[in-house]
Amino acid sequence: MNTSMKTVAFIVLGYLTILAIDFSFCNGSHVNELCLESEKRALLIFKQHLKDPSERLSSWEVKHDCCRYWAGVVCDNTTGHVLELHLQNQISVDHWVEHENSTLGGEINPSLLSLKQLRYLDLSGNDFGGIPIPSFIGSLASLEYLHLSDARFGGTIPRQLGNVSTLRFLSLGGYNEGDVKGGSLQWLPHLPHLEHLDLSGVNLTTSPYWLQVINKLPSLVELHLAGCRLPNIPPLPNVNFTSLVVLDLSRNDIYSVMPEWIFSLSNLIWLDVSHNQFKSLPASLFRMSNLIRLNLVNAFRGPFPVVLNPNMTSLRYLDISGNFLNCSVPSWLYSFTQLEYLDMSSNELQGGISHEIGNLTSVVTLDLSFNELEGELPNTIGNLASVIRGTIPRQLGNVSTLRFLSLGGYNEGDVKGGGLQWLPHLPHLEHLDLSGVNLTTSPYWLQRTGWLYGFLQLEYLDMSSNDYKVVSHEIGNLTSVVTLGPII
Repeated sequence: MNTSMKTVAFIVLGYLTILAIDFSFCNGSHVNELCLESEKRALLIFKQHLKDPSERLSSWEVKHDCCRYWAGVVCDNTTGHVLELHLQNQISVDHWVEHENSTLGGEINPSLLSLKQLRYLDLSGNDFGGIPIPSFIGSLASLEYLHLSDARFGGTIPRQLGNVSTLRFLSLGGYNEGDVKGGSLQWLPHLPHLEHLDLSGVNLTTSPYWLQVINKLPSLVELHLAGCRLPNIPPLPNVNFTSLVVLDLSRNDIYSVMPEWIFSLSNLIWLDVSHNQFKSLPASLFRMSNLIRLNLVNAFRGPFPVVLNPNMTSLRYLDISGNFLNCSVPSWLYSFTQLEYLDMSSNELQGGISHEIGNLTSVVTLDLSFNELEGELPNTIGNLASVIRGTIPRQLGNVSTLRFLSLGGYNEGDVKGGGLQWLPHLPHLEHLDLSGVNLTTSPYWLQRTGWLYGFLQLEYLDMSSNDYKVVSHEIGNLTSVVTLGPII
């Protein structure tokens, strides 16, 4: 073969090679595809058994690389193994119609067992119509993260989950409390690396030893047991989960005293025992120095406890509303100088408010409403949503960062407006409630300056139940107002 024939043959061979490559791509056999064929097939089988009314998985097609183009699939960039499946319903439940239409449902096929390196599985927020949590998940030996909450599973948690000794995050439960039952939970101690456990909404009435088995998880950092129908909290002679940072026991049927072992959790920064029936408010709560958030909405009765040397220098959020505390506001409370949110509303608090409330310089939200407080407001007050008597102190104008201000009283005229010349110093106001405020002592505060109509960020305005009669046409400038109570 001469040189020219060799050249022609080489060109023809190269052209045929290019055609072959192009043909393979047209048929979905991508030479550079990262996704493993066996795992792609497994995911396609998994998809076939799902209901997907909003076509969230429309990108799951044979012709596409599952690692590069499939929604919710994360692979190892070197080996091509599927590592993570992010299939949670991402639309907020606040948008209920969209949430319902975007849910996945149907069945969960065991083809997932072909994903040998799967570490992360999130199916939360979907609707699987009450089917049991699949027991085969206990054979996903590499799983570290399992999130099945609010996905409308039913039945009893399968004990096979205890075989996944690599689990670090486990979240179970349903939309409706009690759809999922805990069973014995004796498999939990087989998860030595578990850091996050959320059984909120799981019915634990048939799990008498729930606390004993959870106490065998020394790595636990977060424990969520809201709405588990717990009748009581047993004592613990020895606490093993001392690394606990978050503890949520809210929305149960607990009718007892708070157990002492809670106060020994020195690393705790978040404690929620709200909506239970605890009998008395323990002083030990207010000596937990690392707490940042404390929710005590409950049925506590009587006075506040005497607290010696309170040391809550980290506390930012305290909600103690909705109780039956019939006493004055304790002076030790004013030492929590880092507080940003303080709600003591809907109690039976009596007496006046001390000038020491001015120590709470970090407070952004303060609610003392629906109590039996009396006397004038101290000039040191920083942020007020209170129902008390007296003239509004002009010092409120110093709190220039205020966004929410509610000054209404139970009875018309209990709170007097005064001059109100300080209000223009609050340029960021979004919520202003002057309902029931006696404005007869403020006859010129609005009509002379018209400054109210300059609050362009105001979204809520209520000036009802007072004697003010002058409303300017400039009120039309308040284009951001969403809720407008009666003006006069």
